[in-house]
Amino acid sequence: HSVIFCGGLIKNGKCWHLTLMATRPLNVVYFDGTSAAKLPTGTLESQDIVTWGDVRPNWSFDEWGRFSTLCDWGRKYNVDGFVRMEMSLS
Repeated sequence: HSVIFCGGLIKNGKCWHLTLMATRPLNVVYFDGTSAAKLPTGTLESQDIVTWGDVRPNWSFDEWGRFSTLCDWGRKYNVDGFVRMEMSLS
């Protein structure tokens, strides 16, 4: 499934997958399952509520706006990052 996220980076039928390991405990916000899917049909509601305090279905594909605001919110709570795992990978 994850190969589709390689986009145009597939060479010779292969795609790079990067695995990272933290050197210290991290504070992360984890969006799991359908709440992680990027669809305008209500799946982003939990992300919207954390980000803006209400549901904004018209902003479904505003990735930069969503994560910029999430990062602003996260700084107040010492969040190191966000993980968004779509439903087929959970």
